[in-house]
Amino acid sequence: MPLPVTVQQFSADLDAAKGYFNAAANESEPVKQQALATMALAAAQIAQAEATWLKSSS
Repeated sequence: MPLPVTVQQFSADLDAAKGYFNAAANESEPVKQQALATMALAAAQIAQAEATWLKSSS
């Protein structure tokens, strides 16, 4: 039975969070910066949940 979360998915979501964070850091418009930071936070929370699941399933 395949795992619901893979290390590759975790890694991709972590990379997405980093990308959104970097985009937010480089954005000069406050509204866009806040939106990108919110997206970074959401991606990081997903990655954290995946990491927790992966740790508990090993």
